[in-house]
Amino acid sequence: MRICCLMIVFFILVGGLSIYHITQKKLCSIEESKNLLIDLCKGYAQGEVTGNICDALCRETGIHFETCNNYRGGKKVMIVHCGVCQHAQYVRAVLKGLKHNFSENEQFFFDRKDDKLSVENMVETTEGLLRNSILFNFGINVTYDTKVLSQLWFSDFDEYVDKLKRPDASWVTLRSIWALAMQDEYLFMKLYQKFQFVPKLYGSCGMFYLMEFTPPGDNLNSMVYKPPSDWYVRANIALKILELLRSIDTDLHEPLHLCDIKGENFGIGSDDRVVLVDTDSVFFNSKLMYEIYNTNCSTHEDCDYFDCHGWCDARSGRCLHKRMNNNLQSVCQDIFLGYFPGYLPGLLHSPPENIKQELAVAIDECAFPDGDQSKEVRAPASQKSFLKIYIMLQKSVNYKYISGLLESKLENRPISL
Repeated sequence: MRICCLMIVFFILVGGLSIYHITQKKLCSIEESKNLLIDLCKGYAQGEVTGNICDALCRETGIHFETCNNYRGGKKVMIVHCGVCQHAQYVRAVLKGLKHNFSENEQFFFDRKDDKLSVENMVETTEGLLRNSILFNFGINVTYDTKVLSQLWFSDFDEYVDKLKRPDASWVTLRSIWALAMQDEYLFMKLYQKFQFVPKLYGSCGMFYLMEFTPPGDNLNSMVYKPPSDWYVRANIALKILELLRSIDTDLHEPLHLCDIKGENFGIGSDDRVVLVDTDSVFFNSKLMYEIYNTNCSTHEDCDYFDCHGWCDARSGRCLHKRMNNNLQSVCQDIFLGYFPGYLPGLLHSPPENIKQELAVAIDECAFPDGDQSKEVRAPASQKSFLKIYIMLQKSVNYKYISGLLESKLENRPISL
């Protein structure tokens, strides 16, 4: 018994140290972040980069550095205080870039001093390459009558270049657009700005872009305990996540797969909408089939990409061009139930007694459609599961709202003597 306890303690310590070392690698440095901004602004002063927020950022007339955030996947992330993001008010915003200088980015292919090619040729070539990138990454065929440079920028490209009033205006603007377009997350957000589940973009400077501050909050943090008392807040968030899943499955040109589902990869805006905050592991159906499910395999696990579970065909030794589970199944398992239900329960723990049993059954059916909790799920959650959970949550939230209205009316009713 004593040996068993010692082994448990040992594994906890080893696990804790591993998490500590991983966390340390992701930790940011305020000094390093400030130096990144100094280098960026030096590049702006020397005419190496441009963008609609460079002035406000580099002269500190509307954007002020507040702190840095943990780096993930090589991204440099800073929190700033922004007075140019929303009309007549200061708000927090996120300044983000994948690399901190152009030497680390995929190089822009035109030399500033290269006078062999005309500006028209430089613009035309860049547009063509960006169209190909959008087609490959998102399956969107951008027509030649679409101003793709303006679409990926924050104003009309030609008007912006004219306002710069300098001989190399086209070069520096194209170079900055190119650095942004080489970042999949930026490209995704810029192309899908009209959708509610995408954070707002405010502008850019060089390879850095400024976006809406949408933290997950404690309710979506998988490592934070959620008290039972905030059920209605959590139920509302769950409803919005379900609506987001419905939107990315039906409102886009093809379904979108979320291959790294965890609470921290969703955020909550100041208007309480739920958004996607880390889209590096987000793929449209055609790209997922081409990139992930086009490989050799000997086991089903060889066909998995994080939460996107594939299937290995034993006869051909190739992954089938099909995802076996779906976004809803992953959300039910990893967010609604949580990674460690007994210790750190998920978003939908401790519901009201009147729906407790029925909701638990519905979430289990959604998370484990084949009924087997002992192995990796390779079956999709059904539309029936979606509707069951959605209707129960909606009724629960509406009941709270109606009860609140009745209480308020009773409190304000004149007392009859």
